[in-house]
Amino acid sequence: METCGRSRKNRRSRDILSALEGRMINIEESMGGVKDTLKVLEGCTDKLDSMRIQFRDYVAKALSFSPDAMRETLNAAMDNQTE
Repeated sequence: METCGRSRKNRRSRDILSALEGRMINIEESMGGVKDTLKVLEGCTDKLDSMRIQFRDYVAKALSFSPDAMRETLNAAMDNQTE
């Protein structure tokens, strides 16, 4: 009788372990997807930082010129952004 109870406990333990392993696999797969998404987002933020710096430089340059030169600079910047 005792061996029957022990084997039932062992079977339950194996079932629980198997279920946990399955969940761990799902978590690991999800984390891989999250890591890929983070890499894409980091690339986007790098591009945004670069654009912010370019815009700051355009504004600083435009403010240091006369109104006509400022219009030309802003128009050139807008043309570059639409391309």
